[in-house]
Amino acid sequence: AGLGGEAVQIAAAIVAKNIGGGINFVAVCAVLGVSPSVVAAATCADSLLCLAYFPMLSTLADRLCGEGEPEVNGAKTQPGTAAAMPTAGPIGPQQVAAVLAIAFGTLAGARLLVPQGQGFLPAASLIAVALATLLPGQLAPLLPAADL
Repeated sequence: AGLGGEAVQIAAAIVAKNIGGGINFVAVCAVLGVSPSVVAAATCADSLLCLAYFPMLSTLADRLCGEGEPEVNGAKTQPGTAAAMPTAGPIGPQQVAAVLAIAFGTLAGARLLVPQGQGFLPAASLIAVALATLLPGQLAPLLPAADL
């Protein structure tokens, strides 16, 4: 009701955020021309709901699944992470340089794919998802450096 005629656009942006993160929210709002005040209100409302949702989800998971040290393929995992990722060793400068190169390459590729101001963020998201889908084994060792 308080969103006026932009409720459908905000709903689409929130769905996109839940699929691919905050960058998708911003990209969908930009492409659909949602006014800045409505984007700010929706971001605030979504953040407030997440303050209740994620602790509740964590509590339910602890009660239903129990706590312990999960293992993936025999490797101990980091406690408290949503995804069961194996514990990594120290992060070296090569991993950080590789992550930065991939990030800059993704942005440069998006700039080449689309004309100026015509969907740069969705193109960058598409490239990132494609890389993660096509090269999961090659990118997995870089995950700790990407989380810095």
